[in-house]
Amino acid sequence: MSPELRLLDRSPTGWLHEPDDERGLHATSPDSDRWEFTSYRRLAELAQDAAATLAGRGVGAGDRVLIVVSDPVRFAAQYFGTILLGASPAPAAPPPAFTRPAAYAQHINALIELVGAAAVTADPEVEPFLAQHATQPVRQPADEQPDLIQFSSGSTGAQRAVLLGPDALWANVTALVHWLKVEPEDAFGSWLPLYHDMGLVGMLLGPMTVGCDIWLMRPHEFVRSPASWVRLLAEQRCAITAIPPFGLSHVRRRIRDLDLGGADLSNLRAVIVGAERIDAATARGFSELLTPHGLRETAVLPAYGMAEATLAVTGTPLGSAWRTAADGTVSCGRPLESVGVCVLDEDGLPVPDGAVGEIHVSGPSLARARLSRGESGMGEIGPRLRTGDAGFFDGGDLFVLGRIGDAVKYLGRWVFADDVQELVAPALPARRTAVALLGAVQGRERAVIAVEGALADQEAEAVGRAVAGPLPWLDLQVARVGSGWIERTTSGKPRRRVMWAKTLADGFEHTVLYHAEGTGRPESGRHGEGD
Repeated sequence: MSPELRLLDRSPTGWLHEPDDERGLHATSPDSDRWEFTSYRRLAELAQDAAATLAGRGVGAGDRVLIVVSDPVRFAAQYFGTILLGASPAPAAPPPAFTRPAAYAQHINALIELVGAAAVTADPEVEPFLAQHATQPVRQPADEQPDLIQFSSGSTGAQRAVLLGPDALWANVTALVHWLKVEPEDAFGSWLPLYHDMGLVGMLLGPMTVGCDIWLMRPHEFVRSPASWVRLLAEQRCAITAIPPFGLSHVRRRIRDLDLGGADLSNLRAVIVGAERIDAATARGFSELLTPHGLRETAVLPAYGMAEATLAVTGTPLGSAWRTAADGTVSCGRPLESVGVCVLDEDGLPVPDGAVGEIHVSGPSLARARLSRGESGMGEIGPRLRTGDAGFFDGGDLFVLGRIGDAVKYLGRWVFADDVQELVAPALPARRTAVALLGAVQGRERAVIAVEGALADQEAEAVGRAVAGPLPWLDLQVARVGSGWIERTTSGKPRRRVMWAKTLADGFEHTVLYHAEGTGRPESGRHGEGD
């Protein structure tokens, strides 16, 4: 059956009508590396069972269900069981290993309150923790419009819930299928968590709509052994996968040619790269590592997207090589089918090609609303979304530079926290983690480099000089911070605005190892001090 015919179901549950016995989900066993197969027919039965169990707990149409499940098959059953009841599934991150219980309990309770969950469903091993630490779900009045709920990454503050109508999911999945020319015979391979849009929509809901085989590793398996992900793609002849840029770096650091043996990646036509700014050297190094194993140069497809747009906004055309700007920024491709993208200045006017402005997105893939803590009711998104991301078009391709709130401007040139981060990386001592923060302090623009772990004075000076050399006009601090000070979202992105607020609160006065005053006063690219 062609993807066009399959997609005529126009429903996230369309595959349930005629579930396949031969294709389905392949997932690793939680206690071993053994793969277990669950056909679509069996998965449909599990979804019906999950729906019955939820109904027995009082869940009905219009309710919201928080899903805290890491097992891929159980996750899919709970997700589609919720939809079968006419309720709204809201996937959330399970507790990571060795997490601080109090912090996770606070996080999960905030999500329960945010969406007004009628029920929480979890892995069996997590249920005792939630029974002890989570608040009892308090059902909100049933929503007349059931949604598919995604949580934004929370890189700029507390997580927000994004409310997607089924039509938005349909529009984005259709765009993905047409972009990647997905056929039912294609196999997908992924390690991405299913509680984020890239893993959920791109690596589960999309291929399920077409009826593809899907091979799903656990995220910690990739972290432990990225070579096992590459071997999976080779051994199962996967056609499509996805990975964030930090995953590319992890592959390059951890894999030697010996690890891959005779791996053959010639069937892999799409390695979608997205979720954060992409560095050309990292993408090129990844390709060079795997080209001897059959990876095509055109298989690496940088893309841009966000939860508020369901998932994908732009993507490098299939079979095309990605481009780079003069500063090494990688193009994120072109707007996908039915997605509108424009770059506007501060007055809301279009900027010419090559000029930096804020990226705006429109089209049927947009979520209908967002829920944020501290706000009453829902925030409607409207026909056009202000992303808060800066970028520019060149030759029809979109180049994404970073968050506007994490940037300063000097003599007409934007400098982003990611730019500073790239300067820091070569000077950072081995086995140290650092984050670059930008902001205004007492009317002057400042860069703070926070480094976790031991740091000698001369090492701090080397890091500082690596930034001060090319950016002499910035006030600069290199500070040693304690383990765990650097905050990240559940998808691994640095929560820069949250950490900047911490710098304003404590000033690092007792941990600054290197300090340099800038030579000039830049134009401010920020909306306000500490924004």
